[in-house]
Amino acid sequence: MVWLLLLPVVLMGCQHLPDWAPVGTEASAQPAAGDLLPRDHELLTLVNYMDWLGRQGRPVLEKAHRAAQQRAEGSASPADRLNLALLLSVPDSGFQDETRALSLLEQVLEQLPPDDDELRGFVHLQQTTLRQRRALNRFWQRQLEEQNQQAELLRRQLEQLKSIEKGLIERREE
Repeated sequence: MVWLLLLPVVLMGCQHLPDWAPVGTEASAQPAAGDLLPRDHELLTLVNYMDWLGRQGRPVLEKAHRAAQQRAEGSASPADRLNLALLLSVPDSGFQDETRALSLLEQVLEQLPPDDDELRGFVHLQQTTLRQRRALNRFWQRQLEEQNQQAELLRRQLEQLKSIEKGLIERREE
């Protein structure tokens, strides 16, 4: 839960604009030269990339998703898999697939060199965020189901009260 609270703070504090998000372009601009994932894998750059993805509209995300899907299928590169996982984790993208994203992130961790602590930390953060998002979704789904059950119970009780009231009115008229 702490990670969910810290991630927006980190994102708001990011002032650095990476090469793939040129200054003065509209929000739907894509990373330069087809490099969907910044090549330097620095933590701040990756966080900015996630922020950039979150601000994109569905057409840009779908185009990036198709490109990332093709690159990941034809490559065993952890960078290509990480890029696809990041795209699959964007909420309300139309192709969001947290289960597949978690699987890809696990594959990325297996392929990373043991000394790449910063990228490992980022991947673990993404996994934690996705797992917590799934847990919250399940929690809110249960809450919604309980509210729907409560609303149905109240509706039935109201119908019973109306029936009782109608019966009392009919008896009074007799």
